[in-house]
Amino acid sequence: MARMTKADRYSQTKERIDNTYSWRSEEGYDAKWHRMIDLYRGKTFSGVGGGYEGNVGYDRISVNMAFSTVNVIAPSVAVNHPTITVTANKEGDESRAVFVEAVINYLWRHHDYRKPFRRAVKDFLIVGHGWLKVGWRFVEQERDLTPAEMAAEYNQATLEVDQFAYDNPEMMNDLPSDQDVIDAIPSKKMEVIEDQAFVERIS
Repeated sequence: MARMTKADRYSQTKERIDNTYSWRSEEGYDAKWHRMIDLYRGKTFSGVGGGYEGNVGYDRISVNMAFSTVNVIAPSVAVNHPTITVTANKEGDESRAVFVEAVINYLWRHHDYRKPFRRAVKDFLIVGHGWLKVGWRFVEQERDLTPAEMAAEYNQATLEVDQFAYDNPEMMNDLPSDQDVIDAIPSKKMEVIEDQAFVERIS
């Protein structure tokens, strides 16, 4: 099968998104989900909360069962940090599985993945589905070298020149000058800002 072009991928993705909007609209899911959220908020009545109908005064009282039910179930599902267990699927990988298990449990607590998870659980209890996006985020940014870093780079470069001169005495006349070494040192470097797993709740 031929590889899809960017235009083809864009068209396919746009068609899928349009289909999901049509499906949601035709099935009435958006209105249903908003109604469920309103029930959780305690907005049971669509009109004014009280008043007169003809000449008879009346009050409307609603007990918010959705709010109390959801808030009783949610903590039992997601109040504590889970203990994630990793089992090796190949013989000889047991030590690797123990290491991965320790890393995952550490990341869960250190980056507080419980927060988006608890919100997704509440989404599920209110509207019937909760979504989490899980992946790896790598972000780097270009910045200028500090004077100390420039000095360290210069010292390293001069050491390499001296080592080359020691190993190749016949090429002493071809060695770069101090200015050549300084000009060869880059003034900028790429710095890693973020390099870790992430968990995001999709509203």
